[in-house]
Amino acid sequence: MARDLGDGYELDDDPARVDRDAVHAYLATAYWAAGRSRADQDALIDGSARVVGLYCDGMQIGFARASEFDAGRFVYLADVYVLDGHQGRGLGLELVREMIENGPYAERRWLLHTRDAHGLYERFGFEPNERLLERGRPAHQLAEAAARTGGLVIVICGPIASGKSTLARAVARELERRGNAAAAIDLDLVYEMLDPARGPKDDAAIWSAARRAAARLAGALLDDGRAVIAEGDYLHASERAEFLAALGPGRRVRFVTLSVAPETALGRTHEDPSRASSRDPDFLLRHYEELAAALRSRPEGDLCLDTGAVGVDEAAAAVTDWATGQAAV
Repeated sequence: MARDLGDGYELDDDPARVDRDAVHAYLATAYWAAGRSRADQDALIDGSARVVGLYCDGMQIGFARASEFDAGRFVYLADVYVLDGHQGRGLGLELVREMIENGPYAERRWLLHTRDAHGLYERFGFEPNERLLERGRPAHQLAEAAARTGGLVIVICGPIASGKSTLARAVARELERRGNAAAAIDLDLVYEMLDPARGPKDDAAIWSAARRAAARLAGALLDDGRAVIAEGDYLHASERAEFLAALGPGRRVRFVTLSVAPETALGRTHEDPSRASSRDPDFLLRHYEELAAALRSRPEGDLCLDTGAVGVDEAAAAVTDWATGQAAV
């Protein structure tokens, strides 16, 4: 089934067409699926009775899936979303309509869990049910997970090509190796989720929204018992304050500042075909000159590392030792 909605928008229930990278990228920031791994998301899609994708000029901008329970007596609606930049056009309504009313399960009983968009679902007959009870994760599991990670957030910042994302993933792996659940948040990816047009990453308002969104995602992951490694533009005091305000109190936050020689950074950008303007020597040198003062005046509490002088695994171990060994402040 493919249904044209006009203006370049289309619904399609072909599972092979789903852009799984795009779906996971969005859902990893959603309150109900924060921290869900790509492998788990793929398994959910593969195990769904039906999936419906929402596309704009071929690009995935929305999604919904349904699963059967109790020998098909019930169908569970889940993971419904439309990207912010495409909301306000009635697309969410059509997405849910296609799943609920136009598919093979139109005559079944439907269930869903949600804390928002109640008005949308009420239009399709959903209503609160006082007979429905839910059992969450056992309290001892939540306590054990929280004790292992201690509400720890490691924020890694530095100039372009200083190795932020590489080190963030390595620290997450090191924490996992030591028995602690962990997740890494790439601020660049959060920005891209907030800018469907994929324009130049030079919009200060979007960067501000991305830092706040990253902080809220970090809070959800912490509440799920994971340590969080957030990497991106957090060098300046105003950027850190924005992140910390959205994160809220009661968290152990550790800042790591990376540095590297501009010549080394330029070599790294030329080895990375995904880079754009940062491969331009003039652009990169200006970037390093603009950040020179900020890098020289790091707060005393920062852990500062030159990634040109230390290997990734060694740096990850050092960051993990330092961050987990400090007392809460």
